[in-house]
Amino acid sequence: MFYVKTKQGIIVAIDYKVKACPVAIAVASFLAKTFKNKTIENALSIDENFLNSNLVGIPKERLECANSAIEAFKEALINSKGEK
Repeated sequence: MFYVKTKQGIIVAIDYKVKACPVAIAVASFLAKTFKNKTIENALSIDENFLNSNLVGIPKERLECANSAIEAFKEALINSKGEK
């Protein structure tokens, strides 16, 4: 689960709680560090190809864990767009 705080379309804070495999934890940490102070639109554009380009060595059998982290992050971003 991600917690995202935005201001004027910019991600100003990201926190997360992950109870899953180490790959999901690593991806959550990577996303939090990479997208702080970036635009929501930029962060929403991420996909599996983005991870493959930036995180080398994710085993194919663990890509589902990585994709779950991406989807949870995107959901938090979309939810944050509705907050004032």
